[in-house]
Amino acid sequence: MCVIIWNVRGVGSTATRRRLKKLVRIHQGLENESGKIWCFWNLGTTVASCVDHPQFLHIRVEDPRLSRPMYITPVYSFLFVGGAQGFMDGTPPDFSCSGWAVDGWGRL
Repeated sequence: MCVIIWNVRGVGSTATRRRLKKLVRIHQGLENESGKIWCFWNLGTTVASCVDHPQFLHIRVEDPRLSRPMYITPVYSFLFVGGAQGFMDGTPPDFSCSGWAVDGWGRL
């Protein structure tokens, strides 16, 4: 299983738009409600959005190569006090028997 987490900066550039179009063309994908977080995966992997928030996206990933589902939470947050407010409010309730990966980036 391959996971792509990419802080897409400079989407106005021709080269970045070309790369993004290629990812969209060859992979399955979804984005969060603000359009700042995009996730891509290959056929055979099932991804479902658990919580869609402007600054993060909780997703559940199932793949034949995994013994159990795992959760991934890409985060896009402004770096100021309270910038990630609500992050834990949207956590799916039970991660006790699954893996959970959190990755983030921010901007001032």
